[in-house]
Amino acid sequence: MRTSIIGIHTTACALCERSDPTGLSPPAHLVRNETELSLCIPSRPPRAVLNVTDDEGDTPLHVAAGSGQAEAVRLLLVLGANPNVLNLAQKAPLHVASELDLSDTVEALMSQARTDVDIEGVHGMTPVMVACSFDHPRSIAVLMDHGARMCKKSQLGFFPLHIAVMAGSTKSFQFMLRKAEEKGYMKETILNYADKSQNSTLHIAVHAGHLGIIRICLQSGARIDAKQNDESTPVHLACAQGAMDMVQLMFSMQDPQRESLKLRDAEEQTPLHKAAMFDHYELVEYLVREGAELDSLDREKRSPCLLATMRGAWRTVTTLLSLGANVSIQDIKGRNFLHVAVSQGGWLGNFGKDIFQREDIKALLEDKDTEGCTPLHYASKYGTIEALGGVLPLQASIHLKSKANKSPLHFAAEYGRLNSCAQLLRTARGSKLMNEGDGDGLTALHLAASNGHTRVVQLLLSRGALLLRDHQGRTSLHWAAVGGYTQTIKLLLETHRNLLNKTEEGGHTALHLCGREGHAATARLLLDEGAELMLNAEGFSCLNEAILNGHADVVLTMVTHQRCNELMTYFQKEDTTRSPMFQLINHMPDICKVVLDRCREESSVDRNSKEYWQTYNFHLLQCPINKRDTLKAENGKNLYEPLFSMNAMVRFNRVNLLTHPVCEQFLKMKWLSYGMKIYSLNLLVYMLGLVPLTYLVASSTADMHHGHDQHNGTTGGHGNTSAVDYNMPFKTFQRNKMNLTAMTMVLCTSVLGMIKEIIQIVQLAGKYFVELTNLLEWVLYSSCVVFVVPMMTGNAEAWTWSAGAVAVFLAWVNFLLYFRRFEFAGIYVVMLLEILRTLCHIVTIFFFLLLAFGLSFYVLMSRQVAFNTVSVSLMQAFVMMLGEMQYTDNFLTPFINQQLPFPELTCVMLVVFLILMPILLMNLMIGLAVGDIAEVQRNACLKRIAMQVELHTELEKKLPSWLLQCVDQVSITVYPNKCRRSMLVSIFSFGNRNMDVPGNENVPYQQLEMEMQKQKYRLKDISQALQRQQELLKLVVQKMEIVSEAERDEGDDVPSYSLAKRRLLSTRRSRWDSVIAAIKK
Repeated sequence: MRTSIIGIHTTACALCERSDPTGLSPPAHLVRNETELSLCIPSRPPRAVLNVTDDEGDTPLHVAAGSGQAEAVRLLLVLGANPNVLNLAQKAPLHVASELDLSDTVEALMSQARTDVDIEGVHGMTPVMVACSFDHPRSIAVLMDHGARMCKKSQLGFFPLHIAVMAGSTKSFQFMLRKAEEKGYMKETILNYADKSQNSTLHIAVHAGHLGIIRICLQSGARIDAKQNDESTPVHLACAQGAMDMVQLMFSMQDPQRESLKLRDAEEQTPLHKAAMFDHYELVEYLVREGAELDSLDREKRSPCLLATMRGAWRTVTTLLSLGANVSIQDIKGRNFLHVAVSQGGWLGNFGKDIFQREDIKALLEDKDTEGCTPLHYASKYGTIEALGGVLPLQASIHLKSKANKSPLHFAAEYGRLNSCAQLLRTARGSKLMNEGDGDGLTALHLAASNGHTRVVQLLLSRGALLLRDHQGRTSLHWAAVGGYTQTIKLLLETHRNLLNKTEEGGHTALHLCGREGHAATARLLLDEGAELMLNAEGFSCLNEAILNGHADVVLTMVTHQRCNELMTYFQKEDTTRSPMFQLINHMPDICKVVLDRCREESSVDRNSKEYWQTYNFHLLQCPINKRDTLKAENGKNLYEPLFSMNAMVRFNRVNLLTHPVCEQFLKMKWLSYGMKIYSLNLLVYMLGLVPLTYLVASSTADMHHGHDQHNGTTGGHGNTSAVDYNMPFKTFQRNKMNLTAMTMVLCTSVLGMIKEIIQIVQLAGKYFVELTNLLEWVLYSSCVVFVVPMMTGNAEAWTWSAGAVAVFLAWVNFLLYFRRFEFAGIYVVMLLEILRTLCHIVTIFFFLLLAFGLSFYVLMSRQVAFNTVSVSLMQAFVMMLGEMQYTDNFLTPFINQQLPFPELTCVMLVVFLILMPILLMNLMIGLAVGDIAEVQRNACLKRIAMQVELHTELEKKLPSWLLQCVDQVSITVYPNKCRRSMLVSIFSFGNRNMDVPGNENVPYQQLEMEMQKQKYRLKDISQALQRQQELLKLVVQKMEIVSEAERDEGDDVPSYSLAKRRLLSTRRSRWDSVIAAIKK
């Protein structure tokens, strides 16, 4: 009963603008409480109030429509409420009313023209679609009277008629058909409306399974031969569902001649195919009786019987066989009924014992498919034990081979079918198959070993399988190594130890193959078993193979094995690039660091103790001295390359390896043994020319400035010293013994230096002219000769002293470059050279800016002394750039005294100069210098060590072997806490930095490795225990005469890790892929 609410108009307006905590506005409350809205809502309320939403997105109009209050709906619409608002569930008020079958409310909503009768909600559902899904014909009638369209699709592609069919809304479906007919539409046209998949109304009805609607569709003229996208008819769909009542209904109403049984879908399958493949055996029998073709073929040449067999539909298969289906039909792969039945595990229990007594079935035993496989091959491949047991007694030949020349035993061994192998070997001629090879020469033992089927391998070995080779010369151990099956390898070696070092045609041993394929555990096992290290036909060892193929885990396993030294030193000595050390430096520097770590040992005493020692072994960094002379080519040339490992590190920029303590100690040993002595001697010889040259320049300069008289040899006294006459030519030395001795020493060292440079040109050829220091030395020696010879002959001229200035400058610069090889100063010399290189890169910017400002100032200030010529102006601009502005003398005073011809322009140019040159350009230089310093600090170590390596390499090429044997060492022991060298040796020593004493940084990794090893052994124990329990359970089952599924079908019992390995092997790349990739880089 409605309640009358009397309020004041203004109070009602205020109430309309409020909401309760649930989000309901007062109008919505009034509607929900069935209150008389006309008494409470103002005559013209704001539209925002009428369309306000609650927490679920419902407006008052939604609430009114859902409550069935038609009058409230009309009032709200009159007041201006929006009827097309969607709530959070994507429903408009019209959707709500249609869903609840409130036809009066629907009529009320449609009373306003602005109401969209086809408004779309969720998935594009219109109100009429909603009404169809709930079977509300009254609401549908109202909607259609107001123009609702039957031809409108939802977003899923369905028409309202389709939705009614899917929902089983029979009344709504019939009403819409009548309504469409009244509007002049033909029923056949409406029923043939298709969705996105081209499903007609009858297709959808069959999918939904509503028999009543199907009957109506058929009565209304829906065609049973209509096809959807995959060309399936409604008969196909009904047969796939096994709906015999639907099929019978469609036949009785539209297909008395059963023409629909001949229709085919996109796969060229008939309705009989569909019924057969889903094991609807009763329907199959009915269709055959109705005239369906028993042996019709689909696109893949499969008959219904063959298709049912592939799907394991054994009841249908039995029915079709009893109806006389042709079992000799083959699909496009050449498989007949027996092939497919055996592969699907079909056995006597599926068909009855009499099935294999039929002559047509027996004739199939030796039929071959396109690959040449018989049904016995399929039974062996798929491990269908019962099928195999049913085929073998029929005297099926086990000697028939496939096109790959494989027997059934080959398939059983390859796929790990232990029981199938046992059954085949128990036959009269089974033992003869055991040692027969396939097309590649692979025996059953090869195939079982290559796939890691250890139990099959054990069975074959126990039956006396021979250790034959395939066409590539590989044994079963080779194939087990290729797959990385350690248990199989252990079993083979326990039985036949002689397989360990057998080689194939390419010279590969099992160790080579596991290294190439990347099996770390297999490599460790073979090394533990004592596999001999050999080179293959290409001259590579097992370690070379692992490195070139990029298998870091295998390489790490090998270099951390106890046979590491043997592995690292075994390679083709004629080519050092095949050395494992060289290849590790090139391809795997991180693992090379591990190798170097193993070359360092430390004592177990306290690291702070004076007795604490470290031993560094250098056998991997150089060839043994006693073997260097033996490495000679056929032409007698020595193949030994000194410090090849260190040169490789320099070549490939391996700074982390060059700074490794072992490498630093190695270079330090070389330096202290002979490098420092020879280099110091070279430096001493150089100083024999530097010191006299410096003396000559210093003494001659003093004589020149004090006016020595060459003719009388006297010097003016203290009181009457004559001034220097700058117009006179330069005077020569006094020809005393000291000066003549100094000049002779300078001349001799310069000539010797030139001879040395000529020898280097002959030795280095084109490489000599790349190094700028060689040009510096030629200019140095030439200027020294030009300076000294005129002095010795007494014909000194002005240019003689110019040559002397150049000579003494270059001599000391070259002396500075000698310190690049010393650690205490070398890094700073390198930094200086790097900054100089940066300056040379930006000298072009300097040149053009200097030229611009120098010429400008020359034009503007040519009256000034500092800018009166072009050359002087350029020099003044350069000095000003460095900060020596002389602002008062050059600019301010002339400006005040009005001595500047163009004062304003001169000031502008000065300001531009100050901005560009001292500020911007100099800051740029400083920034580049700082950046280069950081870069040099990163690379200075490499550059310094590279020069040291180059020095020792050149020295060892020239020094006799007997001298190297006296000074070189294979290993050294260092006591870091003892003082053992003089200060002079410490200063000039190479690599004299305090190296950190190695701690136990690898302890966490060692503990983790130990725990993982424990878990591995525990898992192995669990696996063995489970295997023993499985064997015990099998014996119990056999004693109780229980037939288990495992006895019928071995199934896919290949372990997951074996499958993963097999997939990896099938997609493995060539071992040269990594080499080619490195070359491309």
